[in-house]
Amino acid sequence: MRSDAADAAATDELLRQILDGVDAGICIVDAEGWIVLYNNRLPEVLGLPESLLAGRPSQDDVIRFQASRGDLDA
Repeated sequence: MRSDAADAAATDELLRQILDGVDAGICIVDAEGWIVLYNNRLPEVLGLPESLLAGRPSQDDVIRFQASRGDLDA
């Protein structure tokens, strides 16, 4: 019988595989606005540096980064 921690790890890995199989950039943001998971396409689709995402930024951090680059100009 697997432990709850092993079940959670297996679920996390399955979710990662599903997300990485999607061609679109996807991220999961928690209730406090922190990016807790993203797929391998997100940095490419949005042109975000992996170093920014690896630091588990808030969605506001990502928006500020994009705004500083001019991505959000109308």
